[in-house]
Amino acid sequence: MILYAEERFLNEFTFGFELEGWADSENDKYEFESWAAEYFEEIAEDKKNVHIDISSIVMKDDSSIQPDDDGYRDTCDSCGGDGYYSCEDCGGSGEVSFECGICQGNGYVIADCEYCNDDGKVKCKKCNGTGEDPEGQLMLDGKVEPCHKCDGEEWVDCPICDGEEWVDCPICDGEGKIRERCSTCDGEGRVGCEDCGGRGYFTDGDDPRTFEWASPIMNINYKNLSTVINFLHQCMKNKNINTNNSCGFHIHIGFPDKLNSHIDRLWILINLAINKEMFESILKYKGMEFFNRTYAPIHEIQRIESLIYKNNSDNLNKELAEAVSSAKYNVLRQHPQGTLEWRGPRSFLNGGRIENIKGFFLKVFYPFVKWITKIVDEESITVNTDKGEIVLNKNEINKYITTQAKNSVGVRNIASGKFDSSQNMDVVRKLAVHNKDIIKLKFKNMVIEEVGNNNFKFFNGEMQNNNEIINEKLFFRNCSFINNKHIDVASISNCSCSNSEMIKIHHSDDSLISSINLSINESINDLIRDCDNVYIKECSRGTFRYIERLNIERAYNLSISDCKNININYIDNTTIRNSSIYGGKYESCKIDITNKMLGGYYDNCEIILYSSYDNKLFDHGTFHNCIYIIDIGRNSYSSKYIKFRANMSPKKFVENFNELFEQYVKYNFPETQYTPYNGKTIEDIRIYLKNFYNN
Repeated sequence: MILYAEERFLNEFTFGFELEGWADSENDKYEFESWAAEYFEEIAEDKKNVHIDISSIVMKDDSSIQPDDDGYRDTCDSCGGDGYYSCEDCGGSGEVSFECGICQGNGYVIADCEYCNDDGKVKCKKCNGTGEDPEGQLMLDGKVEPCHKCDGEEWVDCPICDGEEWVDCPICDGEGKIRERCSTCDGEGRVGCEDCGGRGYFTDGDDPRTFEWASPIMNINYKNLSTVINFLHQCMKNKNINTNNSCGFHIHIGFPDKLNSHIDRLWILINLAINKEMFESILKYKGMEFFNRTYAPIHEIQRIESLIYKNNSDNLNKELAEAVSSAKYNVLRQHPQGTLEWRGPRSFLNGGRIENIKGFFLKVFYPFVKWITKIVDEESITVNTDKGEIVLNKNEINKYITTQAKNSVGVRNIASGKFDSSQNMDVVRKLAVHNKDIIKLKFKNMVIEEVGNNNFKFFNGEMQNNNEIINEKLFFRNCSFINNKHIDVASISNCSCSNSEMIKIHHSDDSLISSINLSINESINDLIRDCDNVYIKECSRGTFRYIERLNIERAYNLSISDCKNININYIDNTTIRNSSIYGGKYESCKIDITNKMLGGYYDNCEIILYSSYDNKLFDHGTFHNCIYIIDIGRNSYSSKYIKFRANMSPKKFVENFNELFEQYVKYNFPETQYTPYNGKTIEDIRIYLKNFYNN
């Protein structure tokens, strides 16, 4: 048996590893990289050794590693080693606030709702006031299914006032204060330490350089193991390479039958779940733990153990088949490349002790792989449970795997919880063939349908905490997006977006995204950006950037910048920068004009111009109760506008305000006596200006 196993190692099973560590300097890192490549190149060129593939060698930076402080660092006294200070202007909150001028800080106002004419009700937009579901079917009584939004009542509560006599102030959302991102720290709540450059420490020379180095692929035999042991020992002792408990050592085990490695890997996990002695032997060595509760946990094998011994399923083989998963954070990961990635080993390299390095490879790794060669050849295993004896059959489990996901190993991971119980899994499998990244997305109760040739529609579910870009051929309807980044889709319709970034929304019909509700609870950047054409009925607290054509029926509390062809039917409490406006109604907005402003109605707005040349923009709109600001630094002047520098600091603004305002008063109202407005905040000055201008 020993000779047979050794022959299997030599000819069929392979291994490689990823070494995480750090060099003391950039020069040490460079020398190590060069030496490591030459080390294995010489061995690979030896005709007696044809079992090393050096094409997989690669080195990259790894910021997750935390080098030890061995005296090369001096903590920065200014920031205490943090690398930053708490922002004084916002007290570390990332926001500055001032009393809302609409509700005078009360947070509520008398309901005077133009939207519903004080009726408290508005026609349901979903059914256009018919009470019938526009996509509903005929019922037995000949009527169309009632609209699910208004329950067939034709009317819904006014989204602005909810029919109340007193309502939350629409400007400050009932807080009584207007909150803005702190410009000093850009909303971070902290500013980098200038003394140490944000690092928190000083060094006498180079900083340590962290890395992850991927080894060659080698067949598993004593000669190659000896080569690796010697390599690692030299790294630690002679090449100034260091490791600590933050550094992982991931070993990839390759299988002879690559086409069926999915069942071989799962079969190993199943056998480990029932063989506690073997499982425990790969988790610890000389007090060192070869698992990590965060990066290499053992819960997946524990879950398999629970499935087997509780045996509550009518079809245990099917349940076990669903344990095929490429999820990264497992002590033994079923890697998408077809290997079994042992992510647990660490610490045995610390200090470069040769006895620990030898002990790991010869007393832990080698026996583990010998056991694997035996296990993968076994077709079944008998297990005694509290409910009796059961037989687990490798071929039966494999049948379920291949049936459920013929074309993608990763898609086998999309089981309970991700999709609604009504989901046709054939559609999911077809989607996975054309979009392999589908296995990376986090769904909840999602339903997927094919709506065309390899085009898919997602609806009635949630997408949470995704960081991957989604294929642009996907359509979303009635979905919730929660804490997502980089959603690149063909179209979205009737979706709710919470703290999500939507980019590159492509569609040919505005109605495809006719009702996005952007109801986020915190200020974020780039919520919707890089779109060809965006049409939205109602939204709040959204951020829009780089939109070619932005049409919104009703909105408030937005941030809009670098957009073209903006037309908003009604909008208030919004900041618009570096954009072109083509019509719409704007109330209580701050508009920083640097492009075009053609048409539109502006009420109670603050409009910033940068030269007198921009004055002609106002020939195309209607302006009521607005403050007009011209950058005095460009020497522009018009008696029609209040003049002051728009880009000076708040402190300097107050210091310079008196003189500028006196110039305006003397020019326009020579008979008026003016008392300087000393010591007031910018918001106080804004309110004073509006009152003065109206009077």
